[in-house]
Order: sequence, then C-alpha cells, then structure tokens
Amino acid sequence: MPCLEAIPGGKIEVTQADVATANGFKQQLASGKLTAFTCDFEPEGGEGPAELFTASAKCSNGRVSFEYDVEDKTPWVNGASDFRNMYAMGDTVDFQLADANGDLRLSVGSQQGKVAAALYKQKSKTEKAPHTFFSGVYRDGVTWELVKEIPVDAKVEKRDGGYKISFSIAEKDLGLAAPLAGRAVKGDFGVTFGDTAGRDTVLRVFKFNKETGIVSDEVEELKLQPNNWGTIKF
Repeated sequence: MPCLEAIPGGKIEVTQADVATANGFKQQLASGKLTAFTCDFEPEGGEGPAELFTASAKCSNGRVSFEYDVEDKTPWVNGASDFRNMYAMGDTVDFQLADANGDLRLSVGSQQGKVAAALYKQKSKTEKAPHTFFSGVYRDGVTWELVKEIPVDAKVEKRDGGYKISFSIAEKDLGLAAPLAGRAVKGDFGVTFGDTAGRDTVLRVFKFNKETGIVSDEVEELKLQPNNWGTIKF
C-alpha cells in the first residue's frame, strides 16, 4: 500500500506589483480586450493569433518617420487632458529606444482632438525637464528627468475596427547621442488600447516586450524594460 507523506508548507509572497498585474488582467477581461483563458492552445483553422498592430520606422533628412496600423474596435480614443498621461488613458502608439544620452519612450496619442507626442527619459544626460509620477503603490512618486511635449507631423486615418497613423519627429528633438541612419539599435514598438469610454488604458501590446500585463498602476505602466527589447534596424 503506498505511503502518503506530508510535504512541508511554505509562504507565498504577493507583492503590490502582483496585485497591480492581477487587477490589470481583470480590467482587460471586463473590457473585452482580453479573452478568457482556456486549455485549447490550437487556434481554430490552424491560424496563428491575430496581430493587433504592425509598425515600422525609418530615417530621412533629419527626421524619423513612423507608420502604425492598429486593429481596434474603438479607434484612436484618449481621454487625457495632459500629454504626460496619454499612455495611461487610452489609445496611443509607442516607440522605445536605447540611447547613450538616456533610454527614451515616445508616446503619440490624441490629446483633446489633436495629435500630441510625449518624450520620456528617466535618466537624461543632456536636457532636464523633470516630472514626478504617482500611483497607489508609489505614493512617494517616481521622478523622470525629462518629460516634455515635442513637435510632431501626423496623419490619422480611422476606419471601422482600427486606425492607421503616419507621423514624423525631428531627430534633434529626441536628443540622441548619434544619428540613427544605418544603425541597428535596441528598442521596441508598442500600442496602448483604451476602454470604450476612452478614460483608461486596459491593454498594452509590444512587438518584443511581453511583460506588459500591468494596466492599473501609472508608474509601472510607464517603466522601460530594455532587457525585453529587440533589435531595430534603420
């Protein structure tokens, strides 16, 4: 007869970040942006998972040009009144880049009916324009050394079920240590998706970084994760 033996117990530590991640998944599921988990790992018809966006970037004549094509049932809706908060309040397109002057995040969205571009650097070796972000977890705040709005030329085309945005930024406005043309750099392309009311981001999707479940903590949502980035060739 088999002998049953008790296994020593232990403690499970649940951090505030874990709670924020779980709340993020709950919000995504409630909004319809996340499908409930099942044990069926094979998509119907042998097809792979639907791609929510495509993105590309190139350099020419001192400007960096981007194109994003996004599948979104509530296209290009963002409730932010401040450009600093667009990433947390609905639809945006996102570009992140490693640079010797300070890794950067570029967030482009709709701010009160106009296209706005926000540049973030948690550490900046050149220009300084600090701003402190707060959340329920980070009550004392986290300060980024450079947060500013930069000029952008953009064209947005909305359609049923999605949108396309083409935009360009002057390379000098990114404060890079070296021109991008001809280089292979670490970075990422991403998109944030808002709820149907356009008041909150409920889903973050990136080409390379897959650790993006948190959507209920504005400090965590803003963080750069360069260890999860891939290579982008210009």
